[in-house]
Amino acid sequence: MRHGFRPDSDAERSERMKISLALSSQALTAFARLPKAQQKKFSALLNRFRSNPKASGINFERIKGACSPAAHSLRIDGVYRAIVLHPNQGNQYLVVWMDHHDRAYEWARRKKVAIHPDTGAIQVYEAIDSTQQRVAPRRAERVPGPFDGLRDRQLRRLGVPDELIPLVRNIHTEAELEDSEPKLPRDAFEALYFISENVPYEEVLRSIPGEDEPVATGDFEKALSRTNSRRQFVVVPDDSILEEMLDATLEQWRVFLHPSQRRLVDMNANGPVRVLGGAGTGKTVVAMHRAKRLVEEVFIDKTDRILFTTFTRNLAGDIEANLKSIITEPAHMQRVEVVNFDSWVAKLMRQMGVQYRVAYAGRDQSVIDEAWDSALEDVPDGLGFTEEFYQEEFYHVILANGITSEREYYQVARIGRGRPIRRVVRKQIWPVFSRFRSFLSTRGLRMPEDAYRDLRTILSARNRTLPYRAVIVDEAQDMSAEAMRLMRQIIPEQSPNDLFIVGDAHQRIYGQPIVLGRCGIDIRGRGRWLHINYRTPEEIRNWAVGLLHGIPIDDLDGERDIITLKQFTSLIRGTVPEIKSFDSFGDESQAIAEYIHALVPPDQWQRICLVARTNQQRALYQGALNSKGLKTHSISRDRQDSSTTQGIRLATMHRVKGLEFDHVIAAGVNHDKLPRSSSLDRLDDPGLRKSTIVKERSLMYVTATRAKKSLLITSHGKPSPFIQAGLTK
Repeated sequence: MRHGFRPDSDAERSERMKISLALSSQALTAFARLPKAQQKKFSALLNRFRSNPKASGINFERIKGACSPAAHSLRIDGVYRAIVLHPNQGNQYLVVWMDHHDRAYEWARRKKVAIHPDTGAIQVYEAIDSTQQRVAPRRAERVPGPFDGLRDRQLRRLGVPDELIPLVRNIHTEAELEDSEPKLPRDAFEALYFISENVPYEEVLRSIPGEDEPVATGDFEKALSRTNSRRQFVVVPDDSILEEMLDATLEQWRVFLHPSQRRLVDMNANGPVRVLGGAGTGKTVVAMHRAKRLVEEVFIDKTDRILFTTFTRNLAGDIEANLKSIITEPAHMQRVEVVNFDSWVAKLMRQMGVQYRVAYAGRDQSVIDEAWDSALEDVPDGLGFTEEFYQEEFYHVILANGITSEREYYQVARIGRGRPIRRVVRKQIWPVFSRFRSFLSTRGLRMPEDAYRDLRTILSARNRTLPYRAVIVDEAQDMSAEAMRLMRQIIPEQSPNDLFIVGDAHQRIYGQPIVLGRCGIDIRGRGRWLHINYRTPEEIRNWAVGLLHGIPIDDLDGERDIITLKQFTSLIRGTVPEIKSFDSFGDESQAIAEYIHALVPPDQWQRICLVARTNQQRALYQGALNSKGLKTHSISRDRQDSSTTQGIRLATMHRVKGLEFDHVIAAGVNHDKLPRSSSLDRLDDPGLRKSTIVKERSLMYVTATRAKKSLLITSHGKPSPFIQAGLTK
């Protein structure tokens, strides 16, 4: 024995043998379909396999006749197999599929796993014999195809493999493109879909991450580090992470991000970033992964804090629970504060020693009503304004614009109000608003916007520094201008990665339009968009888009949104919404019960959500379904819904925001409920009536786009005019 030589210990040999393991999104989907017993066996097997793929008892064999020479079979048990790719170069293993023995081997013989030479992405696609493609039947007449204007070289740059270019050349209609989806790599299909929708080639190309150096098509380890591979493959760093992934396979957003999403997560910005995107484009997912990256890689000092805030309490609870599933290190999660904005304000007020509290509609409605009764005693004679006019003027002009003095009121532009008011009249009615505020003040209360402004002033005067290095704002379209000014005051000096603001004014169901630039938040050059809907089938999305057709929507910074809803595309295909009207509530509720029974078995009823406009409506439908023997479960405002609780979900249109379900039933969509006649009848201002109707349309848009598979819209009596609007674009 050579002097100084020491045999490796078992632990050292194990560490040396340990492989680099990656899982594809398709493999995780296939894993979710395995019987529970086989899932447990595969999890245990994969842990052993990671330590030593050549260990005794592990049946790891090359598959003869597989499209990819590196394809191997991994024996789960006597019946099931996993398909694992082991390239000749490196110690990398890729789990790409699992199924019953015969189906798994058939998959390996049909599917090819390869690195695209232009994009560098790892792709999974159908292996097609090019000689068979040439004998495809000729058409009687030449029909122009959507890709005729592209050369082969351009198709390759979009991610189309060489062997599938003849297939693409033979696509002439949208239906043929959709039929070809299972055969094409996912990234190539998306690019081709956008081309078919007349998106310019250069614009589509810009959305595809490029490579600055030649691609080594045999280097899978390098390919796995690329953004466009990470949307379908994830490298598993250790066994604990592997177990967590296998426990949450159906929620793949936790692991896989589209390159457009990944760019927003990873970007280093010199100041505030604003991200717009239609419903289902993954804005909240991006915001959560952004928080994960910032706390783990950017703001890493133990004193650094990140504030993640949103408008409603229930959304904050959902986000916090989901964040805990992707930020697995407790010490990191402790530095991310997830809270709805008003709860955070209340806490800050206590810390700052503020002696009053915020008056909220609902909880403090009786005091607010008393304040108005008192204030309206100061209404001058002879002006002819209704009591509702003064309340609308206060909420939509005074509070919305942060007005605190009579002089400021003289100068404000009353945008959105239907009637002009001369300066002399403004002077006459100002005491009404002043008295309303004074009444609340004597009772230790402030309206929310007034409290936000006071806090901002206190922070500035005391030169108070808060511990937050970054603020992430979800559902920003529902925040007020004063709220956004306070966000800026949290980190008063613009700094790298300070504010990350996501929203969609198409879904504004609270508040008024805001202009970030007027709130001290400069997003110039840092406005971004997400285009692809990952949740809602195109048929349902199209109907929902019709609800807002022709309505100008802002971009949260004072401009009309230049990205229209038509440019937010869903690549998911499903069924068109079903629309049914009935003579009576009894007929409607009976039909809904029968529909649910035919839709899915009772043990899957939690995948259905019945949505109504109001709490009163929701209770009526709950009682009707319960009387017919259907188990239901109302979604609470104050806690996250648990998927383990059995029963059909019931929620209001406001509560369902931020959630998603396989099947959505929008019930009671009647002419007096959507829009609510009780809300419109008291509005005498044409501008306010118009903006209220837009919010009601947005509520229905939000409801429809919660659906992942099917949407049923029902009414009784006279249906809402919005139903027809959804059909007409």
